[in-house]
Amino acid sequence: MTPNMQSRIDKIKYCICCALTDTKTVETDANDTPSEASSVSDVDDGWDDLLATYNDDDDVDSDAENFIVDETESSFPGVSQVAQGPPDISQTISDAPAQPRLSRYPTKLQAGAKRSFHSAWYTGNNWLEYSQQEDAAFCYACRHFAVPGSNPDKAFTTVGYSNWKKAMFKDGGFSSHCKADCHVEAYVAWKDYENKDSRPSILQQLTDEQARQIQQNRQYLGAVVDVLKYTALHRLTLRGHDEGAESLNAGNFLDILKLLGKYDDNVGKKLTDLPGNARYTSSDVQNEVLGIMAKMVKTDIAGEV
Repeated sequence: MTPNMQSRIDKIKYCICCALTDTKTVETDANDTPSEASSVSDVDDGWDDLLATYNDDDDVDSDAENFIVDETESSFPGVSQVAQGPPDISQTISDAPAQPRLSRYPTKLQAGAKRSFHSAWYTGNNWLEYSQQEDAAFCYACRHFAVPGSNPDKAFTTVGYSNWKKAMFKDGGFSSHCKADCHVEAYVAWKDYENKDSRPSILQQLTDEQARQIQQNRQYLGAVVDVLKYTALHRLTLRGHDEGAESLNAGNFLDILKLLGKYDDNVGKKLTDLPGNARYTSSDVQNEVLGIMAKMVKTDIAGEV
């Protein structure tokens, strides 16, 4: 065999893999035979056309467009663009909770004693906001991230809480507010929003997963074509008398492919997990791939004559 002939054959594996990049794009019938619309015989249209048609990046990008997910501020449930409340506390979710630390806070006469807000209350209550204008406390989470349908306490969203005597009671004030379902839901939504930039977007996860599947499919089909190429070059028969799962001699093609699967997790997994009509191991597929190999070699030779 001449070096040019070997070079042509070496191209075959990549060409077939390009033609069968994603198993989802190849329709098969019960006999594992590619349908006419997506048959691997479309390779006849030419090497250059195949490379253009089955470009990996184009496949991933075009499919990913169907899964574009909006993770802007408005996509989070209950997010308020401009929250109600006095102007000296947070107005949008891009603002941090307003927590001014003053040397002295205004006092109010409550239950016969002068009482005031204390900056120490911020500790353990990161949702807490204080308005100097209203001399009242507000809840950042409930103002900006209230879940639709919930009914957050107006004392912490629009009016302001200023009953300083009961603020730190175990069964009232801030503690009671923290236990309310509407506050818990809003607080969780707030933290989810804060963490959205630290995790991959849904779009990126879908794109990465599809790229991984394409790579695995390409590698598996490369193994199938390599085995067919090996048996053709060494003039080995392909089929076995009994090709069942429990057969001890399923033929050269299947036995060599299973041997590769023992040392390659991807090949082994697809041989066992894929349905029979998606493994590309039937006699029809073998004959078609070998036919493509023969026709491509003949076409290259004819082009040089």
